[in-house]
Amino acid sequence: MKRRILFSIFILFGLFCVMALRPVSASNEADCNVVKGTVVKIYEGGENDIVFRLKEDSKIYYINRGLEKGLTFEGLTEKVMDREITIWSAKHWTPLDLKGKVNPICKVSLKEEILYSAF
Repeated sequence: MKRRILFSIFILFGLFCVMALRPVSASNEADCNVVKGTVVKIYEGGENDIVFRLKEDSKIYYINRGLEKGLTFEGLTEKVMDREITIWSAKHWTPLDLKGKVNPICKVSLKEEILYSAF
C-alpha cells in the first residue's frame, strides 16, 4: 500500500514538473491572445526580460530575454510610453501561474510598426 502511495505521489510530482516547466510555444499569431493597451510602465524582470504594464490591465506582459535580443529600455520607453500598443501573448497555462497574470509576448506593434516578433 505504501508503495502505491509513493508511486502515485512520484507520478503526480512528475506531471506537475512537466506542466510547470514546459516551454512557451506559439508558432503563429493564431496561437496568441491579442491585447491593446496604453503602456504605463516598462522595467526589467527575471533574466534580462522586458516587462510591460498596461493601463487598466492587471496582467504582466514580458519579452523573454528581451535585453539579449537587441531591445533596450531607452528605445522602447521613448517609442511606446503613454502610447497604445498591440501585444500578441502566447496562450500558455502553467500551474505556477494559475490565474494567468504573467503572459509571454510573441509580438509587439505600435500602429503599423512591429517592435518585436518571435515568429
